Amino acid sequence: MTELLAAIIPAHTAASVLGPTLAYLRAAVPPPERIIVIADHCTDSTALVAKQGGAVALRRDEGEAGKGLALRWLFERQPSLLESTSQCVILDADSQVHPACFAELRRVFSSGDLWTNPPSFVAGVELTSSSPI
Repeated sequence: MTELLAAIIPAHTAASVLGPTLAYLRAAVPPPERIIVIADHCTDSTALVAKQGGAVALRRDEGEAGKGLALRWLFERQPSLLESTSQCVILDADSQVHPACFAELRRVFSSGDLWTNPPSFVAGVELTSSSPI
């Protein structure tokens, strides 16, 4: 099985910041194989911006709004989107990622041991075995 990395972005009324984030993701070398945006109770064009930016755009208007609830909805109600995905990275709609971010995350994920083979960057902070999680 090919190991696919998905970037998942739960977003609430984030059309004004989502476009640049999707551009950062697409500019990564290599980019994530799948980008999923959950437009969670949005009152703007977040879903349209996601689709125009090459992401799988999902609208969620049921229940209460919230990042955790949106992610749970994705995992429980849309599992087919993640069937071929072995690695997921959850980002905010206004995230800015380094072009090498996903290459580095793939390296760490494939090593199987975050603590002895940590990423060279995680939100700009080095991780050690004493880092809080």
